[in-house]
Amino acid sequence: MTALQCAVCATDDDFAQASLFLLEHMRDVHPSFSVLDTVTLAYHYIAEGSIVLVREGEEAVGLGAYYHGTREEAFNDKEIALIDLALAVRSHRGDPRISGRLRLYDSIDRGAASRGAGSTAVRAIRQQIPEPALREVRPALRRA
Repeated sequence: MTALQCAVCATDDDFAQASLFLLEHMRDVHPSFSVLDTVTLAYHYIAEGSIVLVREGEEAVGLGAYYHGTREEAFNDKEIALIDLALAVRSHRGDPRISGRLRLYDSIDRGAASRGAGSTAVRAIRQQIPEPALREVRPALRRA
């Protein structure tokens, strides 16, 4: 079994690989997703959020997308981390290496620290605090 590598997309090649992965698996995001919906979603993640690409060797096997802050507050409320999407190829769903999620949360934590924001929500998730206590982490609103 090859080790998984998780990294926040930073280069054009990273964003291209993540976008192609998202396009390949757009029906797994939602059965009614079109190419335009998927490209728009990828654009928002690249322009306003962050994408964590999960690779096994050179192959993309998953991705996560998140925002620091909310669109309603023009992303100035950096104390909020909104995890918007987690997606894996079918063969890796339920794989403890992916479902552990700590790599994604650690990436968010480092991103929050680099932006001077607190990471209360990330620490709370890491400590497995029950859902009602996680007020900073709001469920993603699906765009219909």
